[in-house]
Amino acid sequence: MDEMRTSVPATFGSEEYENRLQELQHQHNRRHRQAFEQLHHDAERNSIALVTTPTGFAFAPMNEEGEVIAPDAFQQLPEQERQRFQAMIEYLQNQLQELFQQFPQWQKEMQQSVRQLNEEMTLLAVGHPIEELAERYGDHPVAVSHLNAIRDDLVVDFEVFRSGEKEQIELLLHRYQANLLVHSEANEGAPVIYDDMPTHQRLVGRIEYLVHHGTLVTDFTQIRPGALHRANGEYLLLDVRKLLTHPFAWGTLKRTLSAAEIRPESLEKTYGFWTTASPEPEPVPLSVKVILLGDRMLYYLLAAHDPDFADLFKVEADLEDDLPADAQARELYARMIATRGVHQRGFSGPRQDRASPCNGPAGGRDGESNHGPCQGPHDDLRALCGIRVPGSDRGGRAPWRPRAARPAGRSGPGRRERVILGGAVTAGT
Repeated sequence: MDEMRTSVPATFGSEEYENRLQELQHQHNRRHRQAFEQLHHDAERNSIALVTTPTGFAFAPMNEEGEVIAPDAFQQLPEQERQRFQAMIEYLQNQLQELFQQFPQWQKEMQQSVRQLNEEMTLLAVGHPIEELAERYGDHPVAVSHLNAIRDDLVVDFEVFRSGEKEQIELLLHRYQANLLVHSEANEGAPVIYDDMPTHQRLVGRIEYLVHHGTLVTDFTQIRPGALHRANGEYLLLDVRKLLTHPFAWGTLKRTLSAAEIRPESLEKTYGFWTTASPEPEPVPLSVKVILLGDRMLYYLLAAHDPDFADLFKVEADLEDDLPADAQARELYARMIATRGVHQRGFSGPRQDRASPCNGPAGGRDGESNHGPCQGPHDDLRALCGIRVPGSDRGGRAPWRPRAARPAGRSGPGRRERVILGGAVTAGT
Protein backbone atom coordinates (compact mmCIF):
# COMPACT_ATOMS: atom_id res chain seq x y z
CA MET A 1 0.00 0.00 0.00
CA ASP A 2 2.85 2.40 0.74
CA GLU A 3 4.26 1.74 -2.70
CA MET A 4 0.92 2.42 -4.37
CA ARG A 5 0.56 5.75 -2.58
CA THR A 6 3.54 7.06 -4.51
CA SER A 7 3.87 4.94 -7.65
CA VAL A 8 0.35 5.37 -9.05
CA PRO A 9 0.15 9.22 -8.73
CA ALA A 10 3.70 9.43 -10.13
CA THR A 11 2.62 7.40 -13.16
CA PHE A 12 -0.14 9.85 -14.01
CA GLY A 13 2.28 12.74 -13.66
CA SER A 14 4.91 11.22 -15.92
CA GLU A 15 5.90 12.63 -19.32
CA GLU A 16 4.97 9.41 -21.07
CA TYR A 17 1.38 9.64 -19.82
CA GLU A 18 1.06 13.30 -20.85
CA ASN A 19 2.38 12.57 -24.35
CA ARG A 20 0.01 9.67 -24.91
CA LEU A 21 -2.93 11.65 -23.59
CA GLN A 22 -2.15 14.57 -25.91
CA GLU A 23 -1.86 12.19 -28.85
CA LEU A 24 -5.35 10.84 -28.15
CA GLN A 25 -6.71 14.38 -27.97
CA HIS A 26 -5.02 15.29 -31.24
CA GLN A 27 -6.52 12.24 -32.93
CA HIS A 28 -9.97 13.23 -31.72
CA ASN A 29 -9.59 16.81 -32.95
CA ARG A 30 -8.16 15.61 -36.26
CA ARG A 31 -11.20 13.43 -36.80
CA HIS A 32 -13.53 16.39 -36.29
CA ARG A 33 -11.48 18.63 -38.54
CA GLN A 34 -11.30 16.11 -41.37
CA ALA A 35 -15.09 15.57 -41.26
CA PHE A 36 -15.75 19.32 -41.59
CA GLU A 37 -13.13 19.68 -44.31
CA GLN A 38 -14.72 16.88 -46.31
CA LEU A 39 -18.16 18.47 -45.97
CA HIS A 40 -16.78 21.89 -46.91
CA HIS A 41 -15.05 20.40 -49.96
CA ASP A 42 -18.27 18.73 -51.14
CA ALA A 43 -20.12 22.02 -50.79
CA GLU A 44 -17.53 24.00 -52.75
CA ARG A 45 -17.62 21.50 -55.63
CA ASN A 46 -21.31 22.30 -56.00
CA SER A 47 -20.83 26.08 -55.64
CA ILE A 48 -22.22 26.15 -52.11
CA ALA A 49 -20.56 27.87 -49.17
CA LEU A 50 -20.48 26.55 -45.59
CA VAL A 51 -20.86 29.62 -43.40
CA THR A 52 -20.89 30.07 -39.65
CA THR A 53 -23.84 31.88 -38.07
CA PRO A 54 -24.66 32.83 -34.46
CA THR A 55 -27.01 29.84 -34.36
CA GLY A 56 -24.62 27.32 -35.92
CA PHE A 57 -23.74 26.39 -39.50
CA ALA A 58 -25.62 27.18 -42.74
CA PHE A 59 -25.25 26.64 -46.50
CA ALA A 60 -25.58 29.35 -49.15
CA PRO A 61 -25.24 29.28 -52.97
CA MET A 62 -22.18 30.94 -54.54
CA ASN A 63 -21.58 32.55 -57.93
CA GLU A 64 -18.66 31.85 -60.24
CA GLU A 65 -16.45 34.29 -58.30
CA GLY A 66 -16.99 32.31 -55.08
CA GLU A 67 -19.17 34.94 -53.45
CA VAL A 68 -22.41 34.18 -51.64
CA ILE A 69 -25.46 35.03 -53.76
CA ALA A 70 -27.82 37.48 -52.13
CA PRO A 71 -31.46 36.39 -51.65
CA ASP A 72 -32.72 38.86 -54.30
CA ALA A 73 -30.16 37.68 -56.82
CA PHE A 74 -30.97 34.07 -56.03
CA GLN A 75 -34.63 34.67 -56.95
CA GLN A 76 -33.57 35.97 -60.36
CA LEU A 77 -31.78 32.73 -61.25
CA PRO A 78 -33.42 30.28 -63.63
CA GLU A 79 -35.86 27.87 -62.05
CA GLN A 80 -33.73 24.85 -62.86
CA GLU A 81 -30.65 26.47 -61.28
CA ARG A 82 -32.56 27.37 -58.12
CA GLN A 83 -33.87 23.80 -57.78
CA ARG A 84 -30.34 22.40 -58.18
CA PHE A 85 -29.05 24.68 -55.44
CA GLN A 86 -31.96 23.84 -53.14
CA ALA A 87 -31.55 20.10 -53.66
CA MET A 88 -27.81 20.27 -53.01
CA ILE A 89 -28.26 22.48 -49.93
CA GLU A 90 -30.83 20.03 -48.54
CA TYR A 91 -28.42 17.14 -49.15
CA LEU A 92 -25.55 18.95 -47.43
CA GLN A 93 -27.75 19.84 -44.47
CA ASN A 94 -28.58 16.18 -44.04
CA GLN A 95 -24.86 15.36 -44.16
CA LEU A 96 -24.18 18.03 -41.53
CA GLN A 97 -26.98 16.66 -39.33
CA GLU A 98 -25.56 13.15 -39.54
CA LEU A 99 -22.15 14.53 -38.70
CA PHE A 100 -23.49 16.22 -35.57
CA GLN A 101 -25.14 12.98 -34.54
CA GLN A 102 -21.80 11.21 -34.76
CA PHE A 103 -20.04 13.67 -32.46
CA PRO A 104 -21.36 12.14 -29.18
CA GLN A 105 -20.24 8.69 -30.33
CA TRP A 106 -16.83 10.03 -31.23
CA GLN A 107 -16.60 11.72 -27.84
CA LYS A 108 -17.55 8.45 -26.15
CA GLU A 109 -14.87 6.62 -28.10
CA MET A 110 -12.38 9.28 -27.09
CA GLN A 111 -13.29 8.86 -23.41
CA GLN A 112 -13.02 5.09 -23.77
CA SER A 113 -9.54 5.46 -25.26
CA VAL A 114 -8.50 7.74 -22.39
CA ARG A 115 -9.95 5.29 -19.91
CA GLN A 116 -8.02 2.42 -21.47
CA LEU A 117 -4.87 4.51 -21.26
CA ASN A 118 -5.52 5.28 -17.58
CA GLU A 119 -6.19 1.63 -16.81
CA GLU A 120 -3.05 0.61 -18.66
CA MET A 121 -0.94 3.10 -16.72
CA THR A 122 -2.54 2.06 -13.41
CA LEU A 123 -1.93 -1.61 -14.18
CA LEU A 124 1.66 -0.75 -15.06
CA ALA A 125 2.09 0.82 -11.61
CA VAL A 126 0.29 -1.78 -9.46
CA GLY A 127 0.69 -4.92 -11.54
CA HIS A 128 4.29 -5.69 -10.62
CA PRO A 129 3.99 -5.53 -6.80
CA ILE A 130 0.73 -7.51 -6.89
CA GLU A 131 2.29 -10.15 -9.14
CA GLU A 132 5.13 -10.52 -6.64
CA LEU A 133 2.65 -11.10 -3.82
CA ALA A 134 0.68 -13.55 -5.97
CA GLU A 135 3.85 -15.56 -6.62
CA ARG A 136 4.74 -15.52 -2.92
CA TYR A 137 1.30 -16.81 -1.91
CA GLY A 138 0.73 -19.00 -4.95
CA ASP A 139 -0.04 -21.97 -2.71
CA HIS A 140 -3.13 -20.18 -1.38
CA PRO A 141 -5.73 -19.79 -4.17
CA VAL A 142 -7.98 -17.63 -1.99
CA ALA A 143 -5.16 -15.15 -1.35
CA VAL A 144 -4.26 -15.00 -5.06
CA SER A 145 -7.91 -14.42 -5.98
CA HIS A 146 -8.10 -11.61 -3.42
CA LEU A 147 -4.96 -9.96 -4.81
CA ASN A 148 -6.35 -10.14 -8.35
CA ALA A 149 -9.57 -8.54 -7.14
CA ILE A 150 -7.57 -5.70 -5.54
CA ARG A 151 -5.71 -5.15 -8.81
CA ASP A 152 -8.91 -5.01 -10.86
CA ASP A 153 -10.52 -2.65 -8.35
CA LEU A 154 -7.51 -0.33 -8.42
CA VAL A 155 -7.65 -0.21 -12.20
CA VAL A 156 -11.33 0.72 -12.11
CA ASP A 157 -10.77 3.49 -9.53
CA PHE A 158 -7.83 5.11 -11.32
CA GLU A 159 -9.60 8.49 -11.19
CA VAL A 160 -8.94 8.65 -7.44
CA PHE A 161 -5.19 8.46 -8.01
CA ARG A 162 -5.37 10.81 -10.97
CA SER A 163 -7.09 13.47 -8.86
CA GLY A 164 -4.14 13.53 -6.47
CA GLU A 165 -6.35 14.13 -3.40
CA LYS A 166 -4.62 12.43 -0.48
CA GLU A 167 -7.80 11.96 1.56
CA GLN A 168 -9.55 10.18 -1.31
CA ILE A 169 -6.50 8.02 -1.96
CA GLU A 170 -6.33 7.01 1.71
CA LEU A 171 -10.02 6.13 1.72
CA LEU A 172 -9.50 3.93 -1.34
CA LEU A 173 -6.44 2.16 0.04
CA HIS A 174 -8.23 1.68 3.38
CA ARG A 175 -10.52 -0.78 1.62
CA TYR A 176 -7.61 -3.11 0.94
CA GLN A 177 -6.27 -3.30 4.48
CA ALA A 178 -6.45 -6.64 6.25
CA ASN A 179 -8.36 -6.99 9.50
CA LEU A 180 -6.59 -9.84 11.26
CA LEU A 181 -9.04 -11.39 13.72
CA VAL A 182 -6.95 -14.26 15.07
CA HIS A 183 -3.31 -15.22 14.70
CA SER A 184 -1.76 -18.46 15.92
CA GLU A 185 1.81 -18.69 17.09
CA ALA A 186 3.89 -21.83 17.00
CA ASN A 187 2.98 -23.65 20.20
CA GLU A 188 3.44 -27.20 21.31
CA GLY A 189 0.06 -28.84 21.28
CA ALA A 190 -3.34 -27.23 20.84
CA PRO A 191 -3.83 -24.11 23.01
CA VAL A 192 -6.71 -24.00 25.45
CA ILE A 193 -8.82 -20.80 25.55
CA TYR A 194 -10.73 -19.88 28.71
CA ASP A 195 -13.23 -17.01 28.77
CA ASP A 196 -14.24 -15.87 32.24
CA MET A 197 -17.05 -13.66 30.89
CA PRO A 198 -18.92 -15.63 28.21
CA THR A 199 -21.38 -13.01 26.97
CA HIS A 200 -23.02 -13.07 23.55
CA GLN A 201 -20.56 -10.64 21.99
CA ARG A 202 -17.49 -12.15 23.67
CA LEU A 203 -18.45 -15.53 22.21
CA VAL A 204 -19.15 -14.66 18.55
CA GLY A 205 -17.47 -11.26 18.27
CA ARG A 206 -18.85 -7.80 17.65
CA ILE A 207 -18.87 -4.88 15.20
CA GLU A 208 -17.73 -1.61 16.72
CA TYR A 209 -18.71 1.90 15.58
CA LEU A 210 -16.84 5.17 15.31
CA VAL A 211 -18.25 8.68 15.58
CA HIS A 212 -17.50 10.66 12.42
CA HIS A 213 -18.99 14.16 12.13
CA GLY A 214 -21.66 13.22 14.65
CA THR A 215 -22.63 10.02 12.82
CA LEU A 216 -21.92 6.40 13.75
CA VAL A 217 -19.88 4.75 11.02
CA THR A 218 -18.21 1.37 10.73
CA ASP A 219 -16.51 -0.90 8.23
CA PHE A 220 -14.86 -4.29 8.09
CA THR A 221 -11.85 -3.09 10.08
CA GLN A 222 -14.13 -2.65 13.12
CA ILE A 223 -15.03 -6.36 13.29
CA ARG A 224 -13.67 -7.83 16.53
CA PRO A 225 -13.18 -11.56 17.25
CA GLY A 226 -14.86 -13.59 19.96
CA ALA A 227 -13.76 -16.53 22.08
CA LEU A 228 -15.00 -18.97 19.43
CA HIS A 229 -12.77 -17.31 16.84
CA ARG A 230 -9.72 -17.60 19.08
CA ALA A 231 -10.51 -21.20 19.99
CA ASN A 232 -11.44 -22.30 16.46
CA GLY A 233 -9.69 -25.59 15.77
CA GLU A 234 -8.63 -25.78 19.42
CA TYR A 235 -10.27 -25.99 22.85
CA LEU A 236 -12.65 -23.58 24.57
CA LEU A 237 -13.36 -23.76 28.32
CA LEU A 238 -16.44 -22.01 29.69
CA ASP A 239 -18.01 -21.79 33.13
CA VAL A 240 -21.53 -23.04 32.61
CA ARG A 241 -22.97 -20.97 35.48
CA LYS A 242 -21.60 -17.73 34.01
CA LEU A 243 -22.73 -18.82 30.57
CA LEU A 244 -26.31 -19.32 31.74
CA THR A 245 -26.49 -16.08 33.70
CA HIS A 246 -25.55 -13.85 30.73
CA PRO A 247 -28.56 -13.08 28.49
CA PHE A 248 -28.63 -14.83 25.09
CA ALA A 249 -25.19 -16.41 25.64
CA TRP A 250 -26.40 -20.00 26.04
CA GLY A 251 -28.65 -19.79 22.99
CA THR A 252 -25.87 -18.19 20.96
CA LEU A 253 -23.44 -20.98 21.86
CA LYS A 254 -25.92 -23.71 20.98
CA ARG A 255 -26.87 -22.07 17.68
CA THR A 256 -23.23 -21.58 16.72
CA LEU A 257 -22.25 -25.16 17.55
CA SER A 258 -25.25 -26.57 15.69
CA ALA A 259 -24.55 -24.52 12.56
CA ALA A 260 -20.77 -25.13 12.79
CA GLU A 261 -20.12 -21.51 11.79
CA ILE A 262 -19.53 -18.20 13.56
CA ARG A 263 -21.59 -15.14 12.66
CA PRO A 264 -20.85 -11.88 14.50
CA GLU A 265 -24.33 -10.62 15.37
CA SER A 266 -25.42 -7.39 17.01
CA LEU A 267 -28.23 -7.91 19.50
CA GLU A 268 -29.30 -4.29 19.06
CA LYS A 269 -29.81 -4.81 15.34
CA THR A 270 -31.27 -8.29 15.72
CA TYR A 271 -33.99 -7.11 18.08
CA GLY A 272 -34.60 -3.81 16.31
CA PHE A 273 -33.15 -1.50 18.94
CA TRP A 274 -31.43 0.47 16.15
CA THR A 275 -31.20 0.28 12.36
CA THR A 276 -27.70 1.66 11.75
CA ALA A 277 -26.20 0.13 8.63
CA SER A 278 -23.37 -2.28 9.35
CA PRO A 279 -21.38 -4.87 7.37
CA GLU A 280 -22.49 -8.49 7.37
CA PRO A 281 -19.37 -10.64 7.54
CA GLU A 282 -19.37 -14.03 5.92
CA PRO A 283 -19.68 -16.86 8.45
CA VAL A 284 -16.46 -18.48 9.62
CA PRO A 285 -16.45 -22.31 9.55
CA LEU A 286 -16.22 -23.62 13.10
CA SER A 287 -14.54 -26.74 14.43
CA VAL A 288 -13.96 -26.41 18.14
CA LYS A 289 -13.95 -28.60 21.23
CA VAL A 290 -16.04 -26.90 23.91
CA ILE A 291 -15.66 -27.94 27.56
CA LEU A 292 -18.19 -26.70 30.12
CA LEU A 293 -17.15 -26.48 33.76
CA GLY A 294 -19.86 -26.59 36.39
CA ASP A 295 -21.39 -28.36 39.32
CA ARG A 296 -23.51 -31.45 39.25
CA MET A 297 -26.86 -29.74 39.78
CA LEU A 298 -26.50 -27.64 36.62
CA TYR A 299 -25.61 -30.73 34.66
CA TYR A 300 -28.74 -32.54 35.77
CA LEU A 301 -30.93 -29.49 35.13
CA LEU A 302 -29.62 -29.01 31.60
CA ALA A 303 -29.82 -32.71 30.82
CA ALA A 304 -33.44 -32.79 32.03
CA HIS A 305 -34.81 -29.54 30.58
CA ASP A 306 -32.70 -28.66 27.52
CA PRO A 307 -33.31 -31.07 24.62
CA ASP A 308 -30.21 -29.81 22.75
CA PHE A 309 -27.80 -30.36 25.62
CA ALA A 310 -27.33 -34.10 25.16
CA ASP A 311 -26.77 -33.73 21.41
CA LEU A 312 -24.11 -31.03 21.73
CA PHE A 313 -22.30 -32.26 24.87
CA LYS A 314 -22.04 -36.04 24.83
CA VAL A 315 -19.13 -36.69 27.20
CA GLU A 316 -19.39 -36.34 30.97
CA ALA A 317 -16.35 -36.33 33.25
CA ASP A 318 -17.15 -36.43 36.95
CA LEU A 319 -14.19 -35.72 39.24
CA GLU A 320 -13.91 -37.04 42.79
CA ASP A 321 -13.06 -34.69 45.64
CA ASP A 322 -12.04 -37.41 48.11
CA LEU A 323 -9.07 -39.77 48.07
CA PRO A 324 -8.89 -43.28 49.59
CA ALA A 325 -6.59 -43.35 52.59
CA ASP A 326 -4.18 -45.99 51.30
CA ALA A 327 -0.41 -45.93 50.88
CA GLN A 328 -0.45 -45.43 47.12
CA ALA A 329 -2.81 -42.43 47.30
CA ARG A 330 -0.68 -40.83 50.05
CA GLU A 331 2.50 -41.20 48.05
CA LEU A 332 1.00 -39.82 44.83
CA TYR A 333 -0.55 -36.87 46.61
CA ALA A 334 2.68 -36.07 48.47
CA ARG A 335 4.52 -36.04 45.16
CA MET A 336 1.95 -33.65 43.69
CA ILE A 337 2.28 -31.29 46.68
CA ALA A 338 6.06 -31.32 46.43
CA THR A 339 6.12 -30.77 42.66
CA ARG A 340 3.59 -27.96 42.91
CA GLY A 341 5.56 -26.30 45.67
CA VAL A 342 8.83 -26.45 43.74
CA HIS A 343 7.36 -24.90 40.59
CA GLN A 344 5.03 -22.35 42.15
CA ARG A 345 6.51 -21.27 45.52
CA GLY A 346 10.10 -22.51 45.55
CA PHE A 347 9.08 -25.08 48.19
CA SER A 348 12.02 -27.44 48.72
CA GLY A 349 9.87 -30.36 49.69
CA PRO A 350 7.43 -31.58 52.32
CA ARG A 351 8.51 -31.63 55.95
CA GLN A 352 8.88 -34.93 57.70
CA ASP A 353 5.67 -34.39 59.64
CA ARG A 354 3.77 -33.43 56.46
CA ALA A 355 5.16 -36.06 54.12
CA SER A 356 1.76 -37.66 53.97
CA PRO A 357 -1.47 -35.72 53.41
CA CYS A 358 -3.11 -37.81 56.13
CA ASN A 359 -1.34 -37.51 59.46
CA GLY A 360 -2.22 -38.83 62.84
CA PRO A 361 -2.35 -42.19 64.56
CA ALA A 362 -2.13 -45.20 62.30
CA GLY A 363 -1.47 -43.08 59.23
CA GLY A 364 -4.80 -41.29 59.49
CA ARG A 365 -5.80 -37.89 60.87
CA ASP A 366 -7.43 -37.36 64.21
CA GLY A 367 -8.03 -41.03 64.53
CA GLU A 368 -9.26 -41.65 60.98
CA SER A 369 -8.92 -45.16 59.74
CA ASN A 370 -6.53 -46.04 56.92
CA HIS A 371 -9.45 -47.54 55.12
CA GLY A 372 -11.56 -44.36 55.09
CA PRO A 373 -11.40 -41.42 52.70
CA CYS A 374 -8.61 -38.88 53.20
CA GLN A 375 -10.22 -35.56 54.12
CA GLY A 376 -9.00 -31.99 53.68
CA PRO A 377 -6.09 -32.40 51.22
CA HIS A 378 -7.12 -29.29 49.25
CA ASP A 379 -5.96 -26.95 52.02
CA ASP A 380 -2.31 -27.86 51.53
CA LEU A 381 -2.58 -27.48 47.76
CA ARG A 382 -4.38 -24.13 48.02
CA ALA A 383 -1.77 -22.84 50.43
CA LEU A 384 1.06 -23.76 48.07
CA CYS A 385 -0.71 -22.11 45.13
CA GLY A 386 -1.28 -18.90 47.07
CA ILE A 387 -5.05 -19.25 47.23
CA ARG A 388 -6.73 -17.57 50.19
CA VAL A 389 -9.53 -19.54 51.73
CA PRO A 390 -11.89 -18.59 54.53
CA GLY A 391 -10.10 -18.96 57.86
CA SER A 392 -6.57 -18.88 56.39
CA ASP A 393 -3.81 -16.91 58.08
CA ARG A 394 -2.21 -13.80 56.60
CA GLY A 395 0.53 -15.75 54.97
CA GLY A 396 -1.95 -17.40 52.68
CA ARG A 397 -1.54 -20.87 54.22
CA ALA A 398 -4.76 -22.42 55.29
CA PRO A 399 -4.88 -24.22 58.63
CA TRP A 400 -5.58 -27.91 58.46
CA ARG A 401 -9.28 -28.40 59.17
CA PRO A 402 -10.13 -32.09 59.28
CA ARG A 403 -13.62 -33.11 58.44
CA ALA A 404 -15.61 -36.05 59.70
CA ALA A 405 -14.64 -39.21 57.92
CA ARG A 406 -17.15 -40.75 55.60
CA PRO A 407 -17.60 -44.49 55.23
CA ALA A 408 -15.25 -45.94 52.68
CA GLY A 409 -18.03 -47.66 50.83
CA ARG A 410 -20.28 -44.60 50.53
CA SER A 411 -21.28 -43.74 46.97
CA GLY A 412 -23.71 -41.53 45.13
CA PRO A 413 -23.90 -37.86 44.20
CA GLY A 414 -23.08 -36.72 47.72
CA ARG A 415 -19.43 -37.74 47.41
CA ARG A 416 -18.69 -35.68 44.28
CA GLU A 417 -18.39 -31.93 44.36
CA ARG A 418 -17.51 -30.80 40.79
CA VAL A 419 -18.18 -32.11 37.33
CA ILE A 420 -16.89 -31.28 33.85
CA LEU A 421 -19.67 -31.18 31.29
CA GLY A 422 -19.12 -31.81 27.65
CA GLY A 423 -15.64 -33.29 27.62
CA ALA A 424 -14.14 -32.81 24.14
CA VAL A 425 -16.99 -32.38 21.71
CA THR A 426 -16.43 -31.16 18.15
CA ALA A 427 -18.94 -28.52 17.17
CA GLY A 428 -21.53 -29.54 14.64
CA THR A 429 -21.19 -33.25 15.26
